[in-house]
Amino acid sequence: MSEQQQTQREIEQHLHRLGRLQSELATWVWLSIFLFWLVFPLGFLIWRKVQYLIELSRLSKKVKDYDLERAFLFQFIGVIVTTVAFFAGWIVMIIGYDALEKWGRRYAEQHPSPHMKRYIEGIKTIKLGLILFPLVIGLFIIPMGMSKAGNAMVAEFGGYSSSAHVQPVQEAPMTTKIPITQEVTGYKAKFCAACGNPVENDLKFCKNCGTPL
Repeated sequence: MSEQQQTQREIEQHLHRLGRLQSELATWVWLSIFLFWLVFPLGFLIWRKVQYLIELSRLSKKVKDYDLERAFLFQFIGVIVTTVAFFAGWIVMIIGYDALEKWGRRYAEQHPSPHMKRYIEGIKTIKLGLILFPLVIGLFIIPMGMSKAGNAMVAEFGGYSSSAHVQPVQEAPMTTKIPITQEVTGYKAKFCAACGNPVENDLKFCKNCGTPL
């Protein structure tokens, strides 16, 4: 496997885990809605906090105590800062999912598939839920989009080990060559019968002693 194919495989592994985590996150959002938002409505909690601050302000004015005045002031500032931070985070989340949708569209153009189309639709649903969040109905739309986008990504990259985007390297079959031994014929060593000196085949007399061969 080449380095580029290995990198592509690792990317698809991360995308698969990202989709799985998004699906699990959708489940936890649903649980938060039913166990917290519906059983203990946030609006009721906020209203009780406002009533508490109003009563604390009245008390500090009546008593004219320095510590009570500071307690009201800092709690009031804390509520304002928390509210501003909440709405700032809400806007940033919308921008973040908008960027994620743009990435999904680019990836779908390179690797078109029905799963990526559903993923983009899921991200758009999350954005819609965030926009409608102040109307409460957005609370129920957000986890629907998370579940849809997460399941689509898991379906797209669930088989990353054998993904169509990564083509396996075809190795050429190995062949073993058996060495061929050739028998050398036509030569036989000769020796002189008289002196034992080696002689060549085409000689008729020994060079050493002159004996006929």
